[in-house]
Amino acid sequence: MNNELFLQLRTAVCEVAGLPVPQLEPDEHGRLSFHIRLRGHTVAFIYMPAYNNTHVFMHAEFGPMPPLAGDDGWRMLMQSNTLMYGNDSRVFGLASTQQLTCQWTYPIVATTGQELYASVSRYADWANQWHAGHFFDQEARNVAPNSSVPAWTPALAAHT
Repeated sequence: MNNELFLQLRTAVCEVAGLPVPQLEPDEHGRLSFHIRLRGHTVAFIYMPAYNNTHVFMHAEFGPMPPLAGDDGWRMLMQSNTLMYGNDSRVFGLASTQQLTCQWTYPIVATTGQELYASVSRYADWANQWHAGHFFDQEARNVAPNSSVPAWTPALAAHT
């Protein structure tokens, strides 16, 4: 049943994005997946019914850490993983290619292709702002008094 919902979601996402709808066949584990490129970022949509048949797994390339960010950037991302908790929260990681990744889940039944595309579109905008230095301007990098955590750390959670 949910394979069909995922295929409908795939069709709707691709139509909203103005992309051709890829043909999908389950792999040997029953997984279905496709990806899109949006404003320079690749986002994969993965459905694994044997693991979880109620959610779409999202995996997005965030790109390399901006040079301006330095160690503060790594600390911010690790701190953000502790601030964004609960169902369907985003989690940042580092791929073997040294590219930052962002992973999250999206409920398959309670969403439309338009909503999912809007979520991915916000992600792409957010990633581009991040690479432009939006989260790493000099004022934001100041450390809060009596704290080892940069004052700007909670700003990331506000952008999810």
